[in-house]
Amino acid sequence: MLRDDSLMNLSPEIYDEFIFDRESRCLSELGGGAIHYCGRGSHVIDRFAKMPDLTAVNLSQPHLNEMETVYRSTVDRGIVLLNLDAAAAASAGRDLHGRVQCPADPA
Repeated sequence: MLRDDSLMNLSPEIYDEFIFDRESRCLSELGGGAIHYCGRGSHVIDRFAKMPDLTAVNLSQPHLNEMETVYRSTVDRGIVLLNLDAAAAASAGRDLHGRVQCPADPA
């Protein structure tokens, strides 16, 4: 899993210029994988779907993201969302195509 914990600090243009090709190449060399980011990443998540070897995305704070944008760029394109809070997934009110993995409720 690649970690993009500073993603929210980057503009889409900076991501395109300095990060996209490197992450795409890493995923290709590793035979596929996932990207994690903290905070807001919905401003660049459409780029993730252009990586042929990206299989999943893990975002830790859905409340900071435009989740419809996230869903269109991930689950609608065959990319799994990992560890999404079950309440956040249920509140989507849309078809998530069975591509959202939620941790078990500890209760």
